[in-house]
Amino acid sequence: GRVELIDVEQVRGEDLRRAISELGRVDAIWAESGNTYALRHHLRTSGAEEIVRSLVDSGSIYVGSSAGAINAGRTIQTAFWKDWDDRTAEGTIDVDWNDPELSHGLDLAGGRSIFPHARRGTSYGDPEWQEAQANKHGHVDHEVIRLDDGEGL
Repeated sequence: GRVELIDVEQVRGEDLRRAISELGRVDAIWAESGNTYALRHHLRTSGAEEIVRSLVDSGSIYVGSSAGAINAGRTIQTAFWKDWDDRTAEGTIDVDWNDPELSHGLDLAGGRSIFPHARRGTSYGDPEWQEAQANKHGHVDHEVIRLDDGEGL
């Protein structure tokens, strides 16, 4: 096998579709950590959103780390819980992330959202803190999977 890096910030539209097609079979998609909002924006504007969903539907495995995990869920608004990421990606994007349609994730987790870095023994791993965040940000209408570092689903 081989590993190919395709950066959806740089490779977009027809170039992206061609690059994916040239790969042949895609066994896994790795979505790296970084800025949750920048990743979501570029997945959407590059055309990768539809490609990723199609590949997963065809049997490819999606692996997301941190921002990549959040993006796999129903909404990326779980990034609001910690508020670590700059919602403008250092002024490079202008999106109203409070809008549920614009903050909709890839929804690869069966209608559930994902909250990574829920480390046991920290405030982020505290179920009371998590419930308060879910209530504060309106994430009580669906399940939010809380993952400690090193966990997956």
